[in-house]
Amino acid sequence: MKYLLSILFLLYTLLAFTQDFKVEAESGIWSSGLRIATSKSGYSGTGYITQFTNTADKLTIPVNIPIEGFYDIYIGYSADSGDKVINVEVNGIKSALQILRKGGGFYEEKFGTLNLPKGMIEVIITPNWTWFHIDYVRFVKTEGGTQGFNIPLKPVNPNVTPVTQNLYSFLRDNFGKKTISGVMTLKPLSNSTNEITWLKANIGKEPAILGLDFMDHTGSNPPSWQNNPDLVKDAKTWSKRNGIVTICWHWRDPSHKTNAFYTKDTQFDITRINDPESSDYKAMIRDIDIVSTYLKELQAANVPVLWRPLHEASGGWFWWGAKGAAPCITLWRLVYDRLTNHHGLNNLIWVWTTTDDSQALPWYPGDEYVDILGMDIYPGEREHGSQVIAFNKVKEIFGGRRIITLSENGSIPYPENMQKDGAFWSWFMPWYGTHTKDPKHNSVDDWKRILGNDFVITLDKMPDLSIYTSSSFTETRKGPSTELIVFRKDDHFHLYLPSAEMDEYAVRLYNLKGDSLYESQKTFQGLHTIPAQKLPKGIYVVQVIGNGFSNSIKVAN
Repeated sequence: MKYLLSILFLLYTLLAFTQDFKVEAESGIWSSGLRIATSKSGYSGTGYITQFTNTADKLTIPVNIPIEGFYDIYIGYSADSGDKVINVEVNGIKSALQILRKGGGFYEEKFGTLNLPKGMIEVIITPNWTWFHIDYVRFVKTEGGTQGFNIPLKPVNPNVTPVTQNLYSFLRDNFGKKTISGVMTLKPLSNSTNEITWLKANIGKEPAILGLDFMDHTGSNPPSWQNNPDLVKDAKTWSKRNGIVTICWHWRDPSHKTNAFYTKDTQFDITRINDPESSDYKAMIRDIDIVSTYLKELQAANVPVLWRPLHEASGGWFWWGAKGAAPCITLWRLVYDRLTNHHGLNNLIWVWTTTDDSQALPWYPGDEYVDILGMDIYPGEREHGSQVIAFNKVKEIFGGRRIITLSENGSIPYPENMQKDGAFWSWFMPWYGTHTKDPKHNSVDDWKRILGNDFVITLDKMPDLSIYTSSSFTETRKGPSTELIVFRKDDHFHLYLPSAEMDEYAVRLYNLKGDSLYESQKTFQGLHTIPAQKLPKGIYVVQVIGNGFSNSIKVAN
């Protein structure tokens, strides 16, 4: 019995060690400018490492990982001279970490969640901002991976067109399983130096997502000259090839006093968004309305859009972020309301560009206005790491409630790194020009390695989104049948949902342009009819949503 208890105690100790363990900073190796100190109270172990006063200072802590798997990693620190940023590298994965002064004592901050191999690894800490103290590194075993996400079944706009719902469902279905390839361009597809054309010529493949920009569609002299006068035409062409279209908007000075979008080049005051009678407010409305005309043309052509306005706002380098979070959030919500409710645009999936730090939530427009969270990451030359730290921080900050994507990037994460680390970016989008074509960011061999990987969805692997059937809607809440039967008889479309409960369902009818022709919200008792005698001959889409169920079916009249 005595020996059994000893063995059980040993097993318990080992289990506790593998689940949550700490490695003291003073057990590491440090550069000559650093030293052990004990003068501040509250530290762990026998002391802490101090004198991080030079950017060349470096602390290396060897760590023995007892079991391969995902670990939450925490840094014990003190930042008694003010909020700081430190550079942390764990087993070759690098990221900056913000550490806050708080009360000036010792605290810990989560660095991230990483998939670590069994055996010896290194944790390396260097200053980004100097003057701080490092106490320890703590590891907590966790499930990691794709667990912990709860992505809504539908976009925030409940009236999206069927093909827009299908695109959103396609993104949701592949999130955590695949990543979708994309590339940004400012040139028409007909231009021989267009990024798409370059990739096809050099790699033999095309990405699934075409990135476009309304940069030249508003401003002091639109549209007399534009980088891409074929933007709408190209979006239609790409969509017909089963491709996905994303559009951002480098919004030029609405006042037309300059043609700039950078804060340093314009005095445009976004705070006038709070004064509907001001000329600046009216100028913003005018520009939103101009952009709406192009988006309406795409909606009429049944083209859904991953719509990403007001990007990188919290950086402050664009005028829409120059005055802080509050006016920017007000503007985002105005853009949403103006495009969705005033202009009736139901072909947009709303992408907000966030950060992964303490400013992420204060700048967030809210779950009612955002479908997807994007990160713009330019990691430096030939840096093809997964960016898992940023991915996991965004997941944690927003509670796993939204799809996360790499909405802009320089060097593309290698697919095998994304899979290994659990950084399942929905898509990647290298910027145009050198970020796409220069080998210091993405070489031809890099592109072949990336686009040839089975984890990556390229244009040739895309389904026809107009008839895409999602697996998402098998996740019913109350269990009605997922089978929807639609047939044409006696000048009516007859809808039959065999196991429908006595509950309210929305029944809608669209043409292939996405125009809503019929809508009914009533108790669905298994059978429902839609008058069709006045409809011209053609193909229509019938959609039923409710009670945790959604399905769309094409039917001929």
